[in-house]
Amino acid sequence: MSIRFAALGLSCLFFCSSLAFAADRTVQVCVQDESGGAISGALVQGQADSSRKASSDAKGCAVVEVGPGANLEVTHAGFASVVEPIGNRDQLLVVLRVAGVS
Repeated sequence: MSIRFAALGLSCLFFCSSLAFAADRTVQVCVQDESGGAISGALVQGQADSSRKASSDAKGCAVVEVGPGANLEVTHAGFASVVEPIGNRDQLLVVLRVAGVS
């Protein structure tokens, strides 16, 4: 009987742990131009889930909820868009380049 309870306990532990790692989390994204100036009004959104979006504030930063394995797309008029994988980071600095300039 105790083996069954131990097996059940371990199964629950593994299942609950996998749920914790799959949970959404908050990421702060700061957007700058190539000279380090903050870009306000940049759209930060999940590449696969565009309902997860925010606009950068006067300091160039936005907070967005992301799911596991998410990629964020950052766009602003006049700049080339950037897609950045989040990985395990909770803060991200994105540098946008002027569109049409290589």
